[in-house]
Amino acid sequence: MVTIGGWLPGGPGDSTVRALLLGVPLDLDRGLLYVGSVGSGLSTAERKALAAALRRLEVPVSPFSTDSFGLPRGTRVRFVHPYLRAEVTYLELTAAGRLRQPVWRGLHTGENPAPGCDWSR
Repeated sequence: MVTIGGWLPGGPGDSTVRALLLGVPLDLDRGLLYVGSVGSGLSTAERKALAAALRRLEVPVSPFSTDSFGLPRGTRVRFVHPYLRAEVTYLELTAAGRLRQPVWRGLHTGENPAPGCDWSR
């Protein structure tokens, strides 16, 4: 299970999600540890619905403990309050701590927000 901390917008007027930026909670003071992004497995309907939901959770600063996402320079990133958790499958965790070939399985329907984190600050 991972926490959504941002997204890459796509489509006309940023109406869809190209990819989601994922992390795992570190602790109250350090935010999310970035573990990768996922775009594979998202249906067109999910991309639109997620974009609408994530727009309502947008924040001006990154919830991640690092600003290094390995994205090309100039890539637009929108950060969100790290409230939503998601289920993804992946082949392995790389030596760098990134998910290899993650595939979206859906929003986690259990307890939100991520346990042990106070994201109200």
